[in-house]
Amino acid sequence: MPNSSPNPASNGNPMTPPTAFTFGTRAAGFTMTPANLYHMMGYAAGSTQPLPPPFFSTYQNGGAPAPFAPSSFAPAPAPAQPATTSRNHTKVVCKLECRYCRTPVCNRGMKAILLADAGVELFSTDFPPPTVGMIGEDYTTEKCHCRIRDVACLTCGNSLGYHVTQPCKSCLGACNNGHFWMFNMEGVQYSERMDAMGGKLLMWSLLPTPDKDPDNQLVNEEAMCR
Repeated sequence: MPNSSPNPASNGNPMTPPTAFTFGTRAAGFTMTPANLYHMMGYAAGSTQPLPPPFFSTYQNGGAPAPFAPSSFAPAPAPAQPATTSRNHTKVVCKLECRYCRTPVCNRGMKAILLADAGVELFSTDFPPPTVGMIGEDYTTEKCHCRIRDVACLTCGNSLGYHVTQPCKSCLGACNNGHFWMFNMEGVQYSERMDAMGGKLLMWSLLPTPDKDPDNQLVNEEAMCR
């Protein structure tokens, strides 16, 4: 925007534009000289005609006007999505069953890695399995501050994994798959789930939500709230 004070080099003519406009940072910006500005506006070289007033654009939040329309600048790039999101979507859906008695556990399992210890592999699911139940009391481990409770097979009574009853701030802030039911590798065995046609492996990107999954073992509301 033109400087309101006269330019010493303009011989007191207030209509002469200021010496230069600098856009961006000093290190990465570019300088617009008066001669270039007059040329861009269609004036002949050496012209002293007054420049038209700059046009303004009003932002939706009522902020300060800008000397150039926002469309003259390149749009800001879209924020990058977390890498773990795409990795989770390309994982195969697993069917889990109790290793001790072969009771089906869930049809929506995912191979995962423990947030607090990348060396621990396990399975997780996004829906409360109807054939397991929580046992004992909540506890925490040295790895993080999540409150967890063990879960056991309702058929044979063997411990299969745990349920995160209260996730800690650290784990919630990290990239995760949003699952709170975990099963140890030694407690369950798995098979890869096929799609509805039976010809291809079912990926998590194509898996319906639990309420629309025809193969999901839904339980009634009373059982879910116990």
